[in-house]
Amino acid sequence: MCSLRRRGKIMTSETRPERMERTETELQVQLGAAGPRAASHRARRRAQRIQLVAPTPDAAARSPSMAASSSPIAPAPEGRGDGAFGGGHREVIKLRKRWLVVPALVLVALAFMALPTGTARADNGPHRAGWGVATDGCASCHRVHRGLNESLLRYEVETLCMSCHGDDVLGSVLNVKSGTNESTRRALRGGGFVRARINTADPSLPIPRFPAGSGTSANDTGVSVCYQDGIDQDADTVADDGCRPLIGVLAAPGALTQSSHSVDGSLQTIWGNGEIDPVANPGLADYDLECGKCHDPHGTGTYRILREVPSGSGGGGYVIPDTYPRDEDAPGHYDRTNYFDMTFTGNEATDNILKDTSAWCAQCHTRYLAARRAALPADASREDSGDGIFAFRHTSAGWGNSSATPPVASNNNRACITCHAAHGSPATAGEFSGPVPDPGAAEGSGIGAANSKLLKMNNRGMCQKCHNK
Repeated sequence: MCSLRRRGKIMTSETRPERMERTETELQVQLGAAGPRAASHRARRRAQRIQLVAPTPDAAARSPSMAASSSPIAPAPEGRGDGAFGGGHREVIKLRKRWLVVPALVLVALAFMALPTGTARADNGPHRAGWGVATDGCASCHRVHRGLNESLLRYEVETLCMSCHGDDVLGSVLNVKSGTNESTRRALRGGGFVRARINTADPSLPIPRFPAGSGTSANDTGVSVCYQDGIDQDADTVADDGCRPLIGVLAAPGALTQSSHSVDGSLQTIWGNGEIDPVANPGLADYDLECGKCHDPHGTGTYRILREVPSGSGGGGYVIPDTYPRDEDAPGHYDRTNYFDMTFTGNEATDNILKDTSAWCAQCHTRYLAARRAALPADASREDSGDGIFAFRHTSAGWGNSSATPPVASNNNRACITCHAAHGSPATAGEFSGPVPDPGAAEGSGIGAANSKLLKMNNRGMCQKCHNK
C-alpha cells in the first residue's frame, strides 16, 4: 500500500478489509490499556463509525453503489484524496444530510404542537380517567425503562407540566405559567405562576349600602343605592348589580408574580395544617409541593382534575364535582374579567363553587377554614377557636348561618378564592403589610414587597373591596 498526504495527515490506500482488521487490533490494545468499561464504550463508538463506512453484506446487496464501494479501493485521482474516502464516504455524507433533515422535521412537529388545541376541559388530552385497555396516553408522560424519577416520567414534574402548560410549547391552551388562555387570550381564574393578569391596583370600591341621600347607617334599609337609579355606579359595566366590587384584568402578558404556590418540589410549610391545637403549631413543615400534589394527571372526573385529598396533606377528602361550566359549554368559564367575583353564575347564593373550593383548600390549610356562626370551638369565624396561633379567624368557608333560631345556612362570598389567587398573584406588600410575619414567626419578620400571600390586591386592598373604610 502507498501513502498520501491529505489535509496534513498521512493517509493510506489500504483496502477496507485491511483497515477493518487493523482497527480490530487497535481496539484489542485499547481494551487492555484502558480497562474493560472504558474500552468497551470506545469500542462500541468506533464500531459504529466503522459500520457507517463499511456496509453489511445485506446492505451491500440492497445498494449496488454501496456494494461497489466495499471492493478493494484503487488509489484516488490526484486532488480527490485517498480512495478510502470514495463510495463509503459518499454514503456518510448522505447519512449526514439525512441527519440534518430530522431536526427540521422535529421543529415542524413542535410548531404544530404549539398551536392551541381549542379545548379546555380538565379531563382531556392525556389526563383522562378510564382510558380503557388500549390506552395511548401513558406515552405522553412516561418512559417505561428510562424514566427520570420513581414515577418513570420523561422529565421532572415541573418541566413536564410546563411543556404543555407553559409559554414555549403549548400542548394545552391553558398557559398556567403566564395565567392566560391562549385560545381566547383571556386571563385564567387562578392567576399564573410566573406572570399573572390580575389588576392588583384596581381603583373601584363598593358603594355603601345605604338609601340614596341618607348619608348615615342609621337609616340603612339593607338596600344599596345601586338598585335605585339605573346607573353603573361601581364602573363594572353592569347597572344596578348590587354594587359588586371589581378587580379588573391586565392586558397580556400581565405582570410578574410576587407570591405563588410552589411547583418545583422545593420544601414548603403548609400553614395551618392539622387540627386545632392549643400548643403553637404553624403547620406541616418540609412539604415538597409540586403540581401533582393537587392535580391528578391521570384524570379524576373532578373539577380541574383536583385530587380528592392533596397528596401528603392529611386531609379527610373532599370532591369538587366536575359539573361546573367549562369553556366548551360556554366560552369564558376558565377565564376571568372580574377577579373579585369568582362564581360562574354571578350569584353566590345558588352557586356553590366558593363553598366547594374553600372546603377543598382546607384539607391543607385546615385551621384557616371558618364559617359565620358555625359550631364552636373549631369552625366559627371571629370566635376563639382555642388554637395556639389561629385563634380568631375571618370567615372563609363561603357559607354561614343566620342569627335566626334555628339558624339557616346560606352561601356567601367570603371564601378562599375571593381574596387569594390559587396559582399566583402580582400583588405587592407595602410598609405595614410587608413585615407581617408567617404564622408563628416573630412580628416584623415578613419578607417585604413579595409578602403578598397570593392576595389579589396590593397591600391590604382586598379588605377595602368589601369594607371600604
